[in-house]
Order: sequence, then C-alpha cells, then structure tokens
Amino acid sequence: MKGSDPCSTSFCWPPASRSSSCRSATPPFATGSEGAAVSIDYSLAALVTVGLLIYLTYALLRPERF
Repeated sequence: MKGSDPCSTSFCWPPASRSSSCRSATPPFATGSEGAAVSIDYSLAALVTVGLLIYLTYALLRPERF
C-alpha cells in the first residue's frame, strides 16, 4: 500500500523511537511517585492484615470476652 502510514495499528515492532509518530498502546514505565503510592498501599494492606490476624486469633482463643 503505497502512501499509507507504515504503522496503522497501536503496536509497533521494532519499538519506535520517541520522535516516531507510531506510539505503543502500553503505557510507559511507572515513575517514582507511582511506585511510592503502590508501596504505601501494600504497607497499609500488610498492617491491616496483621492487625486483623491478631484480633481474630485473640477472639478465637478468648471467645468469652467477645
């Protein structure tokens, strides 16, 4: 097809340079701030999980207090 765009789909192979008009459908790598947000989420989830584990273990061992 003469004159058509060589990259008519959202995926290019080999990977295109930054100046290319063809962009990949996948997002770029995460930046530092996004990685920190994920770490905070995982830390909070771990803290809640440990707290819940302690609470449920105590409630299982001492049911008369609940």
